[in-house]
Amino acid sequence: ITAMSKNDMNINKACESLEIHRNTMVYRMKKIKKILGLDPINNHKDRIKFYILSIILNKKN
Repeated sequence: ITAMSKNDMNINKACESLEIHRNTMVYRMKKIKKILGLDPINNHKDRIKFYILSIILNKKN
């Protein structure tokens, strides 16, 4: 969530920063969509919610 937010929802850049394969990120994004009901790549309102969630997660760590 944090890597995607930091990289403006760019899957390739987020994968580079996490050093993971693109398919891994796509799988994780599908899982987030299924569990949280958020689609930040295709929905602007969900992107804002996703960004807020990343801020909350960063504050907890």
